[in-house]
Amino acid sequence: MRAYEFLLENREPPPKPITLRALHKLKLEQKRHQESEQERRILMQVMYSDPVSEQEQIDLERQRLELEQLRTEITATKAETKNKSAMALHQNARSGIKAERTQRQKVTKMANSGLGRDLKA
Repeated sequence: MRAYEFLLENREPPPKPITLRALHKLKLEQKRHQESEQERRILMQVMYSDPVSEQEQIDLERQRLELEQLRTEITATKAETKNKSAMALHQNARSGIKAERTQRQKVTKMANSGLGRDLKA
């Protein structure tokens, strides 16, 4: 076989021109392939995962949620206690003012009645 015959036999056909349609088809094919790979990874995780560690992870997440709920309950209780103590302080102040007012009225009445007796006598 001669060199030019050898070269002619191994010659590859000319490549197809790249078109927008071909690029779009490649893009769609790649997207389908990625989706199938993602589904396959999820399935592999389920098939080959360790159920004990998954259960531990679930328990840990549940405990985190319970802790968060307790924190919100504590915050709500603190706010409620603060509100109640403010209301109690307000009521005590009002009752103190009222008691002082009634005491002054009693003193004024006693003074007026004492003056009235002195004037009559």
